[in-house]
Amino acid sequence: KVRRIEKDCFSSFYAHFWATHQWRSLDIPAPEVFFYNSSYCVEERMPGSHPSATPRSPPEQDHFLVHMADLFQRLHSVTSTHYGPVKDRKHRYPDWTTFLTTIFEHSFLTLRNSPVLSRKDFAKLETLLITALPSLTPSRPSLLHGDLHNFNYLVQGAVITGVLDAAESL
Repeated sequence: KVRRIEKDCFSSFYAHFWATHQWRSLDIPAPEVFFYNSSYCVEERMPGSHPSATPRSPPEQDHFLVHMADLFQRLHSVTSTHYGPVKDRKHRYPDWTTFLTTIFEHSFLTLRNSPVLSRKDFAKLETLLITALPSLTPSRPSLLHGDLHNFNYLVQGAVITGVLDAAESL
């Protein structure tokens, strides 16, 4: 991944540049970002391929998951100066707690009405998640990637070699 056109170039570029700079300072493999001109954000080419492109043995999968968990914890450990609004594809939420509460509520309604879990198992899960909700709200604002999925990180074997596309950071 080398170059992509930005819709809202300045704010996307600034978010991308700031986030990748923070991650690189923690030795997280993020591309160097260059401001090419008023229409482009240019990223350094990163080694590796998308995770789904390479089959892994069970030991490689275990090693990969441990590495991924460590990297993602470091990736989201960058503290920020304030809480901004949280957005998903359709809505803007005033804060992280409202976002989580809304997502959990939607998930609960969907799961409660499906045949996947018995009422007893659902009640145990609901109690567990409601109890955990306060601990999921960070005490300090932290940088989130905002668009982390299979095609936005690269791997070689069981090692993550690049985290891409920080323009949606929040």
